[in-house]
Amino acid sequence: MWLVKADKAQEELRILAQASGDVALTEAFRERGDIHFYTATQVFQTEAIQDASMLLMRSGLPTDNRASEILLELCRTYHTGAGEVLRAVEGGGGRGRQGQQYQEQEPGYTTPALDHLQGQEDLMRALREYQVSLGTSPRSEQRQQSTLQLDYAMQILSPEGARGLEEFPEWKARRSFGKNVNFALVYGASAPRLLEMAAANGLLMSANQAQSIMRSINNRFSGVESYRQQVINEVLTTHATRTLFGRERRFDSFGQMDSKEKAAALREAFNHTIQGTAADIFKAGLVMLQRDGMLDDDHRLVNLVHDEYVFYIPEGDTNWLQQLKATVEGVTYRQREWLGYEAVDWMVLLKLEISVGKNWAETTALDI
Repeated sequence: MWLVKADKAQEELRILAQASGDVALTEAFRERGDIHFYTATQVFQTEAIQDASMLLMRSGLPTDNRASEILLELCRTYHTGAGEVLRAVEGGGGRGRQGQQYQEQEPGYTTPALDHLQGQEDLMRALREYQVSLGTSPRSEQRQQSTLQLDYAMQILSPEGARGLEEFPEWKARRSFGKNVNFALVYGASAPRLLEMAAANGLLMSANQAQSIMRSINNRFSGVESYRQQVINEVLTTHATRTLFGRERRFDSFGQMDSKEKAAALREAFNHTIQGTAADIFKAGLVMLQRDGMLDDDHRLVNLVHDEYVFYIPEGDTNWLQQLKATVEGVTYRQREWLGYEAVDWMVLLKLEISVGKNWAETTALDI
């Protein structure tokens, strides 16, 4: 038998992206990558450039720091992959074919990453000049090397996973801090709290740096703060807040609270919209597992640990795991089946992470 743990990755942040409609946060999740690692590369940009350059040199492909700086800025600005950037560079800017195809496939996606390439002419010119310096002929060996380098660098630095940097031990702590920064968006952590988080991860940081990071993140995800204020204004007016699916929580005691208690209650009210929605989705997942006939004597739900489902199934039954993934990730698109109506026009994909093993303490991630 396999013990299976199934947990929705970065769910609170995905719900926050859906609730706030913040463009930067939503597009980061469209890349289906590791948003915590990606945030870490933004916070520690200098280190990301240096380490990416080292990885490029190890690869045997031509490299220099200027190329890495250009590539990092492109990845950070446009949230895009190597192929799209190369097509845009070769075509002289604009949205590019892939951006158009992506929009046709997903009609709700109205702001392709390459829409704004022309607004950064200096960056694009620098990248074109770099490519030209390595060879202008599309078939030349230098040009092929240049393309390989760009592709490799994009894999390292893009929000699709910051692949490669994890081989440096210090990036484990940086990713953990990136996770802290991201969840500061959900819970409204202050700069002093961020400083404590950095220290807990063994990272040296000044108070000014922590404040600068908070300002940068809040500016980047400005839609989140606007949404936070919207929720707070609503609860102050109606003494209630709701999950995205409409479940209400009352806050009727504001008049009896001092300022500290009121501030804590307002944080709770905002968190209810996010964590309460996560609880709704979790319970809906249980309903849909039953309705889809996923549970029987051989496939047993044995525990619920926080926001994680725990099952026993026959060893090697990956077909069932694929079904599990489809059912749980599809909950938000099947609202009518468990809620009775469409409460939310859901745009941000959920992502179920699955690990298997002989017992709960010893499991290995499985790519399904």
